[in-house]
Amino acid sequence: MNSDRYFVPVLFEKQLAIDTPIKVWLADTPVVLIKSTDSLYAYEDFCPHRGAPLSKGFVKDGILTCSYHGWEFNVMGRNKCVPVKNAAVDCALKAIHVKIHNGIIWISNHLNAMVPELSKEEPTFTLNGKIKAGILNTLENFLEGSHTHFVHDGLVRSKKMTRQKIEATLIPNENGFSVHYPSEPPKGLVTFFTPTRLRNLRAVSTYIYPNISVLEYWNDSDTLVARIEGILSEQHTKTAYLARIYLYTGFLTPLAKIIAKPVFKKIIHQDKVILELQEKNLQQFKQRNFVSDDTDAVGCELQKWLYNKENRAVEPFHFIVYW
Repeated sequence: MNSDRYFVPVLFEKQLAIDTPIKVWLADTPVVLIKSTDSLYAYEDFCPHRGAPLSKGFVKDGILTCSYHGWEFNVMGRNKCVPVKNAAVDCALKAIHVKIHNGIIWISNHLNAMVPELSKEEPTFTLNGKIKAGILNTLENFLEGSHTHFVHDGLVRSKKMTRQKIEATLIPNENGFSVHYPSEPPKGLVTFFTPTRLRNLRAVSTYIYPNISVLEYWNDSDTLVARIEGILSEQHTKTAYLARIYLYTGFLTPLAKIIAKPVFKKIIHQDKVILELQEKNLQQFKQRNFVSDDTDAVGCELQKWLYNKENRAVEPFHFIVYW
């Protein structure tokens, strides 16, 4: 997967405290992030003296100090002082490009890398965490619904309910694709206990290259009820997620937020458990290929976008699922 032309999302800005170094990852490279009162800095997490992680150091008066031998670096990454020498040496940290967009911290090796388009609105609430699983399997989990009957049994859908035949439509575009599903009646606690006008919902799943999933739910009046953005990044052996959840329930939104936040936490935890079980098992069967059919259209298209782009769909197509 070549996604170097895009900035990588690593944290919500609100997660990073002032003058508190923190370690994140840019692909397989550790990066130290530092926020001052008026700016943000990122460097490879490597002290040039003996290679200790600078993220384990500390910041005082704008100076980053390595916790091993006390080498000091200013905000430009230049060495300011070596205590045992009582003077500076001619060396500098390798800078990483960093920016804040939509309340998210993004990093890249390339100044002209792009940031994918997301909603400019302030989300109702956010969630974040890490899952020990690959980016492809995590994206597929976030975007497709066939696992919900089992992983989220009774919460989103139920494995005991009679399934409904659904014709879905996948529509490709230059930045990814969207999948449109027809309206469904309530099939789990999430919809059973919502107001009547919000119960029959149609879903639209959108993939934005390289690592963003968006789920939207619309009611029968064609009004957007909820939007969930899953902004993912590969963080060494894990996939980090930044979730922005939007609820469009009018005057009920404050109450809906109180109810929805723990529910979404539960749903993500359930996904995390099954994804990490899957990943652990995949490590035992590294040479096995998956068996897919036309109901796996979302996962198959994701695989093409990430690893086999020339074979991705260029025209809309329909597929049948039983939900």
